[in-house]
Amino acid sequence: MERIFIVGFMGSGKSAQFDQLAKKLKWSSLDFDGIIEYKEKLTIKEIFDQHGEGYFRGLEQKYLRELGAYPNMVIATGGGTPCFHENMEWMNQNGVTIFIDTPAEAILANLQNETDKRPLLAGKTAEELKEYVEATLVERRKYYEQATHTVVPQNGDWAEEAFSKLQ
Repeated sequence: MERIFIVGFMGSGKSAQFDQLAKKLKWSSLDFDGIIEYKEKLTIKEIFDQHGEGYFRGLEQKYLRELGAYPNMVIATGGGTPCFHENMEWMNQNGVTIFIDTPAEAILANLQNETDKRPLLAGKTAEELKEYVEATLVERRKYYEQATHTVVPQNGDWAEEAFSKLQ
């Protein structure tokens, strides 16, 4: 086990606790979207606005493959990262994957005030957000469920359970 990829839907709590897991392992942590923003010198929203989702998904593939050179790292991926360009297969071959299986209701609560920050949610009403999250979660679940481990957060916490599964 050289690296751990945290996967799950946007708003599932991946970024909220991946640092805690890294500290328990005495490893480095990395927010994958942050790497893309750093390398591209644009926010994720700017990349989507200027180049579209397809271009962004290509960047994810490119930068994800570069992470294969870095051991002892916990990486919080974007919600769509596992679902494109055989990324989930690549992550499983190059590390351990942990699916944060957060219920749709909790995801909706986490995303309610973030629609302006997330390109795929921009301009959605509360009802449209609910429909989008529920439908997209169903579509993406087949990728997330390929993870090595699945953790269902309890009161938003998942790092301790993930750590115990890695032992």
